Amino acid sequence: MQILKVNSVLICEDVRFEKQNKVSLVGVFGHLPNANILIRKLNSPIPKLVFFITGTGANGKIKFSAEIIKPNETIGLIMGGDERIFDKPSENQALAFAIGALVPNVEGKYIFKLYANENEFYASHFNIRLGQDKDFA
Repeated sequence: MQILKVNSVLICEDVRFEKQNKVSLVGVFGHLPNANILIRKLNSPIPKLVFFITGTGANGKIKFSAEIIKPNETIGLIMGGDERIFDKPSENQALAFAIGALVPNVEGKYIFKLYANENEFYASHFNIRLGQDKDFA
């Protein structure tokens, strides 16, 4: 088994896998580690966040999962994944993890971690901060 070599992680509101090997990303917040999510107020849910991961090199049967850790916390929100079989390690590969109703209770740096068969192999961060009225007009 060979683990995915991550090329990029984008945060967006939705991902649609389409025919002809196309992917549609909706509402892109940015690329880790430089993504900034603006919210109107704390303790209000973000309806949906999707982490879209691209890379190469995964080979064999792998169960991917992901975790988001809020600032000043040590245990995160786990996003489980299905076991997949990868048989073309030299081709581009994509994964997506969605979380519904993330409730930010503090501004700051949120950690995103990826696991393969329960072993961490990637970590980065994104920021959540309060926006101003002009950011939402």
